[in-house]
Amino acid sequence: MKERPQTVGINQALYGYDSGHRELASSLSLSIDDKHAMLVFTDRAAPMHDMPARGYLVGFPLKDAGAYALVRTWPAPEMDRPGSVWSHALLIDFALMAQVPDLSIFRAYFRRPEGPSADLSTYRTVEPAFFQQKLMGGIGPNEEAAATLIHALYADTNGPAQMDVSHVSAPEDLVFALWSQQWPRLRRGFKFCTFCDLNKTDRFSSFDLQLFNDKRVGQRSAYVLDTLRSRVGGEDASWISVALEDLTGESYGLREFLKTKASDVSDGRRHFRRLCEIYRDLTKQNSGAALARAVTHTLEAFSNQEGRLLREEVVRAAVNRGGDLPIATLKTVLVSIDRSGLSLSHETVVSLGKLIWRRMPALFLSEDTPSVFFNSLEEILPGLDEEAIVKGLEVASALSARVLPLATSVFASERAWASSIAESMLREVSALSEVFEKTGIENKVIAAFCQAAPEALAEEAASSFDKRGLIAALAAAPELLETRAGRKLSIELMSSSAATEFINALARPPVASVDISLLTVWADLVQPLGFDRDRNSTSNDPWLALAENSSQSREESDGALRLACWILRRGLRLERDDAAASLSFALDPIFSAVLSGRMPTQDALLFRADLVSVDWWDWVTDADRIIQTIARKARHSGFTIEQFVGLTKSDALLRSLVSSLSYKYKGRKYLDRLKDEYGLASEEAVERFERVMS
Repeated sequence: MKERPQTVGINQALYGYDSGHRELASSLSLSIDDKHAMLVFTDRAAPMHDMPARGYLVGFPLKDAGAYALVRTWPAPEMDRPGSVWSHALLIDFALMAQVPDLSIFRAYFRRPEGPSADLSTYRTVEPAFFQQKLMGGIGPNEEAAATLIHALYADTNGPAQMDVSHVSAPEDLVFALWSQQWPRLRRGFKFCTFCDLNKTDRFSSFDLQLFNDKRVGQRSAYVLDTLRSRVGGEDASWISVALEDLTGESYGLREFLKTKASDVSDGRRHFRRLCEIYRDLTKQNSGAALARAVTHTLEAFSNQEGRLLREEVVRAAVNRGGDLPIATLKTVLVSIDRSGLSLSHETVVSLGKLIWRRMPALFLSEDTPSVFFNSLEEILPGLDEEAIVKGLEVASALSARVLPLATSVFASERAWASSIAESMLREVSALSEVFEKTGIENKVIAAFCQAAPEALAEEAASSFDKRGLIAALAAAPELLETRAGRKLSIELMSSSAATEFINALARPPVASVDISLLTVWADLVQPLGFDRDRNSTSNDPWLALAENSSQSREESDGALRLACWILRRGLRLERDDAAASLSFALDPIFSAVLSGRMPTQDALLFRADLVSVDWWDWVTDADRIIQTIARKARHSGFTIEQFVGLTKSDALLRSLVSSLSYKYKGRKYLDRLKDEYGLASEEAVERFERVMS
């Protein structure tokens, strides 16, 4: 489909001789300052004998009018006064200039008056104009001249760029090509004259570009061109090659980049070279060093008040190719975002956040990193795999409290439990138990813990995990009890809080299968002995209460002895009061069975709830080792006289305990301390203690 041209309106004015150089007609009323600028720059710029018949061009902005004055001046030999000129000015609105891709189209609207009697009314109307939204052409055969002019215009911006064009064909084409390449803000501030007098440049001293037909300038241009040629292909000239490629029509990527990414950049002539280098590094060189260079150049060249669109482009490039960026450059990007208050899209925040996590997660905690990244972790983490999250937390453990509740799937990873963040994970388990249950990963979490977590964490795990879920998971997967952490965990579960929960479950007959699975000790030890709910126990320890309420005699069966062994072993790990009660319950039946040879076989003791080891079997069948261990526990825990003499009903066994304690100095010291407590003990306890001591 053929592209439809757009209709625009262009104001205009005519200047010429009428008792002096003055405005002859205009469609737009101008301010005093704008009128003065028009009078100065529409007058003759160079000697008449050198002026081409086609005239020359002058371009400059009218700030008050918000328009750009593009003027063609012709010699007017038909006028009475020598040196007179005609100047037709197109007053182009700034907004219109930004829309026109090829500014050379405006040349078609210049009209030279026919003479002194010409009809001036046509210059008092707004000129309708039509233009196509496309570029009309390149620079033709002027590539070398274009390279020279680019260097003159943008390499040194301390004054006007001057160039001899006597050897250049169609120099106006060259000017319009360079002007059209510029982005709107630079376009409307660009000042140029295509026909200047080398001896009279004061009037155009503020201009950016001055063209001459003077060989003295040509010698200087030739020197610049020779210098440029010697550097073609080198780093110094590569930015010129980028600009030339755009001018010749090989690619219009640069001008599109300038228009969309540099639209808020002021002092564009000074920044043009740097922008070409940034464009080159972002698009032409696919390497981390080039991207890092683009980032550095962007942040160095532009203040926080300008270049925002360019910084956004650099951030996007960092997101897309950030894996190649040095860490220092990535930090620089984040500092720039923070200090300039750059507004990033949600998508960019998430993408860059993933990059930061993979490269250096500690940056989330840096004061120089915008808080939006830390606050967006909930959206960033789902895009990362478990291994990436674990690796990140290993080097930035301070993020654990923030990250782990947002990445609960990590808890089901053996890799995570085997890492250095296992302890941090365990601290979060209690708060996340409901989440685990709702998401259906509770059993997976417990299984991963048992398979990979350090054994040392089992004690803490027993109080951190939900006990009903924990015991049910172990019962559902008995193989977990064969792991070191699982074995330790099953032992730690024999605690007062777990037992209390279990006894409460027993109060709701019939006992459901899930209740039985809460603690396999019930199935292996207590249930076979029977359970009398009507009997009362004086013990504060629920597990000991279970044992005391078992209906069969503690000495009647192997099952009763196995229960006594478990209570004895558990008592050795408890604090003083609970330990004394447990040992008092278990010591006599066990010792009696050992002495009479009635202890169960080794296989009978290997019930899965307690996972009794061979070492334990050796100990529990050796009377001397039992006595030594019980005596040491009494001394270490500081049993009172009442607790010490209550360990056994047998004076002989109690005397053996005293003998074991007397064997070492610390034991004798402990026994002496018990004597000092006579006033706190009952007469019966003191009397028995004195009896065994004698």
